Amino acid sequence: MEGEPAKPDTPPAEERIDWVKRYNLLVEEAKSIGLEGVRPVTSRFRDTATGAKRCQALESSIKARREGLAAAERQEAASPQEPVPLPSEEERGEAPASQETEVMSTATKRKTTAKAPAKAKPAKAPVKALPSRGVIVEDFNPRRDSNLESLVKLLADNKNKLVTIGDMLKAVYGSKDTKNRSALSGVIKGVEVRIEEGLSRKYKLEHEGRGEEAKYKLTVR
Repeated sequence: MEGEPAKPDTPPAEERIDWVKRYNLLVEEAKSIGLEGVRPVTSRFRDTATGAKRCQALESSIKARREGLAAAERQEAASPQEPVPLPSEEERGEAPASQETEVMSTATKRKTTAKAPAKAKPAKAPVKALPSRGVIVEDFNPRRDSNLESLVKLLADNKNKLVTIGDMLKAVYGSKDTKNRSALSGVIKGVEVRIEEGLSRKYKLEHEGRGEEAKYKLTVR
């Protein structure tokens, strides 16, 4: 009507809801039923639609949680109760059957089990004798498979005979290459030292010529 004052616009009921307060109440409810991962809010939502959606989502989570708890309670109530265990043999004043069996088994073992004969120790394999190197080589007693042994063998095989430097190089180093001439001099010196230290009464090392023309002879006295 023309004479009546205009009524102020009333906002929709959804806009009058305090969504922050409503959400925080839902958070407390969610925590009370063990729903984790929810926290209260301290600032206003961006708009009404955002607040409504957040509250609806939390309400759905609370509903699902409650339904899960109720289902678990129903399942627990429907499960059969565990039977009451019977008193044990010890509680009834009887010896346990396992103990009687163990005593009988021990007595039987004592009667029937004979002492097993001690196992014979395996015979030790005989020590393989090293091949003889001959009297002369054994007198010099060089280390086996050494250059000194190779040279003494050559001189022993040609005792009282002259042996050329080339033959000595081949016996000791496998070839007559004169590049080993200096090293061979050290081996020859080893033969001389052995003779000087105790074999001078039986052996003598003689030589003639020089350089590549030198020849040596092991004389057996």
